[in-house]
Amino acid sequence: TPPLSGPERISLLGDEWRMVRAGRHDIGTYLDLAAAFASDATPAVLDELAGRVSYVQGSLAGPGERTAFAAWMRAKLGPALQSIGVEPRPGDSEDVQSRRGTLLMLLGGVAQDEAVRSRARAMAATFLDDPSSLPPTLVGPVLQVAAAGGDAALYDRFLAKVRASSATPADYYRFFNTLAAFQDPALADRTLRFSLSDEVRSQDTPSLMAPLLAGPNADAAWTFVAREWDAIAKKLGMFQGIPYIVGALGSFCTTERAREITAFFKAHPVPAADRALQQAIERIDACVALDAKQSAPFSAWLAKQPVPTMHH
Repeated sequence: TPPLSGPERISLLGDEWRMVRAGRHDIGTYLDLAAAFASDATPAVLDELAGRVSYVQGSLAGPGERTAFAAWMRAKLGPALQSIGVEPRPGDSEDVQSRRGTLLMLLGGVAQDEAVRSRARAMAATFLDDPSSLPPTLVGPVLQVAAAGGDAALYDRFLAKVRASSATPADYYRFFNTLAAFQDPALADRTLRFSLSDEVRSQDTPSLMAPLLAGPNADAAWTFVAREWDAIAKKLGMFQGIPYIVGALGSFCTTERAREITAFFKAHPVPAADRALQQAIERIDACVALDAKQSAPFSAWLAKQPVPTMHH
């Protein structure tokens, strides 16, 4: 049989994920298929599986399973990044650049690959001094991955770029949007407080808060948002930023959180965000339903993977 075309491979991954959602296939079937497509030359195929694998790590893997699943991701996706190289090479096609960016984000961001993060930090340091050192498509992924494992010193350098009066709008947003990628809890807290400061324009506040509500520090971010709600509502007014922040709450995956969020907005009604709230609760419910169907199959599949699991 002739090999499947790019669109057919994307369609196959999509169909398999729908079977997983419906509970007709175990999630291991999808993940084995994703592993087979890890080195796929079509960026859209990699993008398709990247979104699903990130979702599994962030929402379906239990706290005790994330380390083992991250190790599986590094084992399956690492060779794909090695084959095209972390650093850009002369003559790279746009497809290769795009795949490199996606693999960097998956390995360095989601799978917490320390070697990839370290390379990204070195590339980011060079870029800070010489903006021509990276092709435009790679700037975002490199900065995001450098930030993911970055410390306060790197955070301060990024923040200085945001505050620089000479920053072009492109430069400003490039570093501004990366502040939310720092995963160190103390730095995530700094970003939340910075987002409410007078330094940040009201229309830009949601682009710092929303990613934090969907990332590794989501619990702390939600605590902050609930506590500072009056200040957030005052800063943003009824501007469309409130629905954007409310929508990000859909990244949670527990019934308790859905109840808590519903109760919170009953006490602090925001009519402009009603639809965003409804969609967020629907997304949480869908995640809870998927977790109920796939939690046991996922654990069983993960236990069979020949990956060195680290003990805590």
